[in-house]
Amino acid sequence: MSGEPIDLLLDRLEAAIARLADGRAPLEELVRTYQEATRLLEAASARLDELGGVPPLRGPGGPLRGSLSPAPPPRSPAEP
Repeated sequence: MSGEPIDLLLDRLEAAIARLADGRAPLEELVRTYQEATRLLEAASARLDELGGVPPLRGPGGPLRGSLSPAPPPRSPAEP
């Protein structure tokens, strides 16, 4: 699992989470799926660490500029 591309790991993790969220499978299968999801999450986290973390966000024209932090609250009209 460690050599798998991050995209594949995340796709498999997403599928496992969807199966867990559905909740209609027998308990034994849900437990196996949970264990699989845990392994996939650990592998994806390790793979991201190998790749240097989460890649920067990109828009259609290239890297996105700015911050992902919330915008400051609007100033009141009385403030300069």
